[in-house]
Amino acid sequence: MKKTENLYKRYTPFSKHESALLNAMEHLLIFSVKTVKRRTKWNEATIRNTLFSLKKKGIIRSLKKDNYVLTSRIPESLLKIAAVLTAPSYISFWTACSYYGWTEQQIKTVQVVSTKQFSEIVIPPYGTIETTTTNPRRMFGYANVNTVPIAEKERVIIDIIHKPEKCGGINEVRKCIKNAWGDVDKKKLLFYLKRFGNKALFARLGFLLDKLHIENITEATFLKNIPKGYTLLHQKEKGVMRYNHKWRIILYDK
Repeated sequence: MKKTENLYKRYTPFSKHESALLNAMEHLLIFSVKTVKRRTKWNEATIRNTLFSLKKKGIIRSLKKDNYVLTSRIPESLLKIAAVLTAPSYISFWTACSYYGWTEQQIKTVQVVSTKQFSEIVIPPYGTIETTTTNPRRMFGYANVNTVPIAEKERVIIDIIHKPEKCGGINEVRKCIKNAWGDVDKKKLLFYLKRFGNKALFARLGFLLDKLHIENITEATFLKNIPKGYTLLHQKEKGVMRYNHKWRIILYDK
């Protein structure tokens, strides 16, 4: 592109309004018609026409109703975009496992946990934003990393044993736990498990640690907290049912 003066005004393919809008939004990750109006003082028709022309040129993308982003920022900011669009939320499940280096799988879905319901947001070819809704009392165990809320390692363990299907299934969960265990704060994990309030998770995690031959220094506490009844390790599959009596786990052998 031929350069002339500064920033977006340097590029001749942009009209006067396009250049002005891009310059006004350059420091914002996500913007709306209202944001543009506040910064430019234009009427709504001018704003919508300019946004339409920039979308047509591929310079900006519409993420969902009245939410826009510069296309060039999507690859490096996808996690932050997901968090902003689904706030209050945090990154977890298989996405967080990939972030922490627990899996070799290339994850194209950004999985977030939120107290609100959101429809799936598809941003081809960059990925998909998928939301899992949780009770507000379970909204804990995450921290901001470079302004992106990401589940702490201990909370990721809880989330993936709670919903193994969100991490590629129980075999992938097992691999992630094996890779993660050395970096997990055991006391914090125990505290989070109790706070989460689902005794089945004590049984599932205790069983998996046994199968992985990983020492569980809190095993006695785990055993005191498992349910009185039996718990499925994962979703029912076709096969022969069997039981692990120590952890009161139901398994299906193919």
